[in-house]
Amino acid sequence: MITHFLPHLQSLRSSITTSSCSIILVSSGLALVPIPRCPNYCATKSALHSLAWSLRAQLAAHGPSAHIRVVEVVPPAVRTELHSQQPDLVAAGQADFGMPLDEFTEETWAALLEGNEDEIIVGPAKNFAHVEMDRKKMFDKITESFNNGNKS
Repeated sequence: MITHFLPHLQSLRSSITTSSCSIILVSSGLALVPIPRCPNYCATKSALHSLAWSLRAQLAAHGPSAHIRVVEVVPPAVRTELHSQQPDLVAAGQADFGMPLDEFTEETWAALLEGNEDEIIVGPAKNFAHVEMDRKKMFDKITESFNNGNKS
């Protein structure tokens, strides 16, 4: 979908009314720290997390796309009907867990409206944020190195 929408978002650069626009991706706290219960989910959310970092760096370094923000929302487990429809969780009495949906929605929406963060880590998922600090520093250093190499 990003491939198909990107030309439109790039065209907004010349719009007087648009100073920036955003691509918003929703990964998961399980992208940062996976659990064995749902390896496919964790792996796909981890891939989306990686895509967010790389796409953000690519667009920032590309003039016609520099106005496009890539925002990643990193939710914790959120209390929804999804868990109550999983027989193993119901049988174990573990179907009612996660951050209440209204709290998740309010915290996420407030951060989106504020517009200051490229990664919006919500609720209990914030407990995982520190594991990314060293990775992010290495990523930024490698990205800078590639960008400088491309300019010479």
